[in-house]
Amino acid sequence: MEKEYLFVKTRDFWFQKFAICSLAIFGFTNISFAQTDSIITLDDAMQIVKQFHPVAKQANLQTLIANAELLKAKGSFDPVAQAVLDQKELSDQLYYSILDGAITWATPFGATIKSGYELNRGPFLNPENNTPGSGLLYAGISLPLGQGLLIDERRAARNTAEIGIELAQNKRADILNKIFFEVSLRYWEWFRSFHVRQIFDTALRNAGERYQGVVINARSGDRPFIDTVEAKIQLQLIDASLNQASLEYKRASLLFSSFLWDENNFNTGLDNKQRPSEQDALDDFPNPVLNPATPENFESVQPYLAQLRQKIKQQEIERKLKQDKLKPMINVQYNPITEPVGSGLLAGWSLNNYTWGLEFKMPLLLRKERGDLRLADLRKRETQLELDNSTVSLYNNYRAYISEYLALLQQARIFEEAVENYQRLFDAESRLFQIGESSLFLVNAREQSLINARIKYLDLQVKAQIAYYSILYYSGLLAN
Repeated sequence: MEKEYLFVKTRDFWFQKFAICSLAIFGFTNISFAQTDSIITLDDAMQIVKQFHPVAKQANLQTLIANAELLKAKGSFDPVAQAVLDQKELSDQLYYSILDGAITWATPFGATIKSGYELNRGPFLNPENNTPGSGLLYAGISLPLGQGLLIDERRAARNTAEIGIELAQNKRADILNKIFFEVSLRYWEWFRSFHVRQIFDTALRNAGERYQGVVINARSGDRPFIDTVEAKIQLQLIDASLNQASLEYKRASLLFSSFLWDENNFNTGLDNKQRPSEQDALDDFPNPVLNPATPENFESVQPYLAQLRQKIKQQEIERKLKQDKLKPMINVQYNPITEPVGSGLLAGWSLNNYTWGLEFKMPLLLRKERGDLRLADLRKRETQLELDNSTVSLYNNYRAYISEYLALLQQARIFEEAVENYQRLFDAESRLFQIGESSLFLVNAREQSLINARIKYLDLQVKAQIAYYSILYYSGLLAN
């Protein structure tokens, strides 16, 4: 029975020896490939996103859209040329011909200036349309004395569009701030999964070599064959952990690769030779962002909060326009007229030659106007409440992540030393095992503790990096 057991173990030994040799060759191949790997840092990823990612391109469109809106609003003040010709002819007889050409200019001050030329003729012409034989020149102004004197739709649209330029710049910064934060989260997930896989890959090679040595010693009688079972279990456990780490790495790689695009709007993704940066020493970690003294200072640099402030300014313009609608509409028009004579177009001009008019209009109950004004007040109040709440929320998150970042760095420094101590214990236990003064159980336990400590140290580093980029995100500085 013992010989049969020995035969099975010997056969298993040669199988495992072949597997371990293959593993060693595979590991060497990985190392050779790693020498030609290209490293992608987070800064590299952000530069790619800033230049080529569709969301970043959408962010860059915000300013162009705002400029187009401003151009459109200014266009309402452009001079307008118009001409109207109305004729009637029946049985070769001209009944009337009415020609009126004019240029109208809505000034930025509320008044409308109009000048033109009128030439009407025909036996059936309405007497009020009669003009001298050479026609009639006119020029004049229309001025609102009530509604529209201080503000109107044209001026409100222009002022709103001017504020929209700055709002679009902050909207662009806010969009970039969010996409960069998403990139940083995916990058650190990718970073962690890569280095966890490396930890288990190294542990698997060490466990394979140890298993091979235990089998050789067991065959020579220096070790009991039961140690080969324990060594194999350790090898299998680490191999299973490596498989799980590889799956997590593939998942993290796919999620991170969705942010990598090229100039042709093609998602390039990651290739097999691209990997994240190495683990930084804690001394190389960045210092936290200086803490603003008050939420008001914080509000001045946060792009989302700046958007809300500019939105409130636009809503104040809308409120003033709605309030202006409560006034009566009183428009006064005055148009001097003259008959052009020969080359002297204004030779017959006189103050006594003019047309003028007065227009008055006012709703009696003003329910629509009062409702519009109330809605404008409520919308502005709603945005102000959102600004107040968002300011406190973002500011407190900002302060919280500063504290978290500093605490994580302190914990990481503790675990940095702990990893070194666990490594010393593992090395010492391995030496004792080689000279027969320790058991395989203690070596495996030391190794598992070392693996856990390395992963914990890596997790603290990754959490600290995420906390740091959360500081930049909540302060709105990632876009810079």
